[in-house]
Amino acid sequence: MTDNVLDLTGKTALVVGGSSGIGNGIAREFLARGATVHVWGTRASALDYEGENGSDLRGLHYAQVDVADHAALARFEPAFDRLDVLVLAQGLVKYRRQEYEIETFRHVVDVNLNSVMHCCLKFHAHLTPGPRATAPCCANRACWRRSPARRCRIHASSRVVQTKAYSARCST
Repeated sequence: MTDNVLDLTGKTALVVGGSSGIGNGIAREFLARGATVHVWGTRASALDYEGENGSDLRGLHYAQVDVADHAALARFEPAFDRLDVLVLAQGLVKYRRQEYEIETFRHVVDVNLNSVMHCCLKFHAHLTPGPRATAPCCANRACWRRSPARRCRIHASSRVVQTKAYSARCST
């Protein structure tokens, strides 16, 4: 088995929520495997993430997109015509019981649940036809278990890449 089981050279990936955390770990791994990687985040520019632990946007194509605003998502024009991999790693957590406030709860549901469907609908036509186009969804296990976020990010990143490698082997 080679070290680089999955060669993504010439492939285009979009990692929604790829500006930090699990999504950034996935985006970095796809970039290392040769893909052109686009990432979305909530801040105005990639420079706003500079120096933040768990966020490395070097070599990635960044865009600010609020996935909770479904009308804005529908209007967004991507910088690519074709998409091979759509990774849905967006997530929002509100601490100190803020999620029990109804407006905050609605916002969390819009980001963590509703936006997944809206993103799939938005990019369905962009995904390359055939068995090689994939759209994995990721969730941070740290919200369910008390484990270090860094380990979760690394674990989730490796699982997405391994899943993609497995589907590529099965479709050839």
